[in-house]
Amino acid sequence: MNTTAAGSHAFALGFLSEVAEQVPAEVRARYSDWRAVLLRTTEHAVSVQHDLVVHVEDQREVFAAALFARLISSCQAAVLLLERGLVPQARCVLRAALEALFALAAIAEKPEVVARLVESHEAEQRRAAKNIGLWQHPDLKVIASHELASGRLDEALASKATSIATVDLAAAGGFEDWYRSLYMTLSWSVHGAAIDLERHFVKDSSGVIVEMCNEPDLEDQQVPWLVATELQLKAILMLQKVYPEVPIRQAEELGAELMQLAGEIAA
Repeated sequence: MNTTAAGSHAFALGFLSEVAEQVPAEVRARYSDWRAVLLRTTEHAVSVQHDLVVHVEDQREVFAAALFARLISSCQAAVLLLERGLVPQARCVLRAALEALFALAAIAEKPEVVARLVESHEAEQRRAAKNIGLWQHPDLKVIASHELASGRLDEALASKATSIATVDLAAAGGFEDWYRSLYMTLSWSVHGAAIDLERHFVKDSSGVIVEMCNEPDLEDQQVPWLVATELQLKAILMLQKVYPEVPIRQAEELGAELMQLAGEIAA
């Protein structure tokens, strides 16, 4: 585990400590090349979003625009977390952005998937209604009984809708390999897998745990910066399949520049 040079004693309030205010400047300086490409990508993505003319009667257009907006805002949130040294938390948000990309790509490649997304919403409503009936706390049981007796949950409970799995969305959009690689590794942070929880330990040269750590992590952030940028570029390319007027030349040029940077990771 690598932390800032300030040491654990400086972070009595963890990430809320005053010294943590200095971290974003250090991260921006350390990853200036990555940040420069990301900022140009985000500027382009936001411009694309603002130029969209959404025909609200077209569910495919509505879903695509909303998923695109969710994706680019999630990538921005991930960057804010990276700049604070909150790497696992940034990875959690990037997984959410990746789910938006899977859905966007699915409806871009297969318009009929929109109906499955609508049905998935109905299936989630049924699941929520069923869970209300399973509440165990006495106070919650009173609320559940009232809701069930009111009949407001009847329609949701009677629904036969089925949800569409994330892996199926990824496959429909041509991103199944991403699901089985990037999505899997980002999920380690979401689920608190042991391999990710190791970030909270400091080990000596022999691998023995010497102390706990819950401080900004500035080391080896290249991959999440890469992911936050590439997700936006892929989203622009997918969006263009729904909105043909979306320009993609700049996204392609930024993608080539990003791949040059990515070569530094493998080097």
